[in-house]
Amino acid sequence: MPCSSLWSFFPPLATNHRANTFLQFPQTTKSCTMQSTMNINNENQAREAIALWQADPVRAQLKNLRLAQESLELSQMYYEQKDNEQGIARATACLTIIGTRIAEIEAR
Repeated sequence: MPCSSLWSFFPPLATNHRANTFLQFPQTTKSCTMQSTMNINNENQAREAIALWQADPVRAQLKNLRLAQESLELSQMYYEQKDNEQGIARATACLTIIGTRIAEIEAR
């Protein structure tokens, strides 16, 4: 029995994938818009992320916002260790924007 017939119950692998991507899941109408890790490095990116996540259910929004908040807090600590005042200011401004959105959602 050929080896390929032993594994015939597995779907064939797509060969046209990006080198950095391990798995890709199709987006459905019920899925969240978070397709990959979103890096927030400035105030505009924080606002863009919030706008993108507003289409998601409230719980998904809160999860994404809290993950972003945690990442920004780590960035802020890194910048504090390096005495990078500009980085600290950017991270603080982004944290304020993210924190305000979390408070808005939780106030509902």
